[in-house]
Amino acid sequence: MSFKIKLPRNYLTILNHGSLWLVFLGIPIIFEPIDPVTAGNIAAPPIEIRHWIGVGMNLGLVAFFYFNYAWMIPRYYLKGKTMPYFIGILCAYITYQFCIIIMRNIVFLYLPFTTDTSLMIRIIHISHVLSTGFFMLMWAASSGFRLGEEWKRTENSRREADSRRISSELALLKSQINPHFLLNSLNNLYALALTAPEKTPDAILKLSEMVAYILYECTKPKIGLDRDLHFIENYIALQRLRLASNTTLTLEMPKDIPQKEIEPMLLISYIENAFKHGLTTTQPCEIFISIKIDENRLFMRVENQVLADNAAQKDTQSGIGLENTQQRLAHSYPEKHHLSIQNDGKKYIVALEIEL
Repeated sequence: MSFKIKLPRNYLTILNHGSLWLVFLGIPIIFEPIDPVTAGNIAAPPIEIRHWIGVGMNLGLVAFFYFNYAWMIPRYYLKGKTMPYFIGILCAYITYQFCIIIMRNIVFLYLPFTTDTSLMIRIIHISHVLSTGFFMLMWAASSGFRLGEEWKRTENSRREADSRRISSELALLKSQINPHFLLNSLNNLYALALTAPEKTPDAILKLSEMVAYILYECTKPKIGLDRDLHFIENYIALQRLRLASNTTLTLEMPKDIPQKEIEPMLLISYIENAFKHGLTTTQPCEIFISIKIDENRLFMRVENQVLADNAAQKDTQSGIGLENTQQRLAHSYPEKHHLSIQNDGKKYIVALEIEL
């Protein structure tokens, strides 16, 4: 049967433990305790004996600390074996008290014969109270240290698992958004080729830049804000090529873009939604897109008309792109974004604020 005791591996932790134990073991030598046996003109044992007895008692407490910290708690308590655990602690306490009795008898060997039983009882009582108090203190300290480390280890494992889960979910969401976006872009390009074939080459060029962005840069968790805004400008320029004369497009983009990063293709879904649901040839249309940056905050506002013949755009977000974007915002910017969507029957308004 092999016995494995898990002690701290971190060198700084070992150094801290060692320093504290050196001070703890040196207490009987550094500070000469007031020995009750010196009362009543009764001779005390030699100071060397008292020192070694004190160090021996403290060594017993150190041994118990690691017995509980490295053996009893991980082997029994953390596995739900509480009965064997408390039996083990009780056995350790009895063993420690037995050692205290032996050391106390050594002290008595140096005392002259006396019939003062009250003094003897006082010595026994004081030693019992002190030894029990120090034992309980070590039990609480070792248990607190070990359970605290286990909690921290469990919390770190949970966070790592959550991080991996979120990364997997984001990768899945991105893999869903990219084909969805490309499908819509190809449909728009097909419509443009039918209505304005002379604009198709320029549209294909811009689409190729957008595809390159999706294939080679959107795989990163974060991308430069300037690159993402350039992608949005290309998309809007592509949409301009197919806009009818009855459409008014207002675009406000920042001139100076700070060196910030953003989750790629978060903003485009709401802009794409405005073009998808806010255009018609039967009535005048207006689309308003505004992106502003104030220090480390990005503000985007997208407005489009709610068309009477368009039942697809509702108060709740619809479509793969919008649903995935909301999930990605929750994953990547928890407590760091605010999304507001309003539909009063006349205008569909999206207001998004992100802390970069």
